[in-house]
Amino acid sequence: MDSVQRTLVGGVDVARRAVWLPRPDVAPKWVVYDTGLTSPTGRAALALVANLMPGSLTAQIDGRSVHVHVISPDLDVASSLAALEHRIARIESPR
Repeated sequence: MDSVQRTLVGGVDVARRAVWLPRPDVAPKWVVYDTGLTSPTGRAALALVANLMPGSLTAQIDGRSVHVHVISPDLDVASSLAALEHRIARIESPR
C-alpha cells in the first residue's frame, strides 16, 4: 500500500473513531519520543512527516524530544517514529 493510500485509510479510521456511535472510539494521549537525530533540520523533518501518520499530531519539539498527540493508545506511534527516524538518518548521513 503506498503512502497516499495509507493516508486515506488513516483519515477514514480517525473519522470512524471520532463519530462511531454509541460512543467515540478515542482515548487521546501524549507520546514523548526522544530522537537520536542530531540536526535541527532532521528533527523538524521527523516532526513534520509524523503529522502524516494516521491519528497523530506533532505538537512540540523540545531539544531531542518530539511531543506527539495520539488519538488512541492502540496506535503504535513509537515504532512508526523509530522507522521514520531511521529513514531520515539515512538521508542525512554522508555517503
